[in-house]
Amino acid sequence: SEMKSALRQLKRENDDLKRSCSEQERALIELGDHLSRSKVKAEELKFTVEVAKDNKWVADNEATECQQCKKSFSVARRRHHCRNCGGIFCHQCSDNNMPLPSSSRPLRVCDGCSETILNRSIK
Repeated sequence: SEMKSALRQLKRENDDLKRSCSEQERALIELGDHLSRSKVKAEELKFTVEVAKDNKWVADNEATECQQCKKSFSVARRRHHCRNCGGIFCHQCSDNNMPLPSSSRPLRVCDGCSETILNRSIK
């Protein structure tokens, strides 16, 4: 009877260890998923910083024509800043709204930045 009692105790301890091991494996899987998402976010931030470091907000009075199509600005053809690169474009060359890390809502970006952002999100 003493042997049976010891065996039952060992089986309970074994079951507890199996349960604990299973819980720890689930926690490791969850941590791995979290780490993967964090790495993706870090890469996105690195890309954003790389793109932004070369960008300069162009003053309205510095631009007399669209940086892309080269058409002159006028009362009818207004200036629009790309919120990603800071360049000044006409409506036709900056008619894109994209999510940017700097805002909770999509912002106007030029055709070039739109293409870059789309290509980046596909990878």
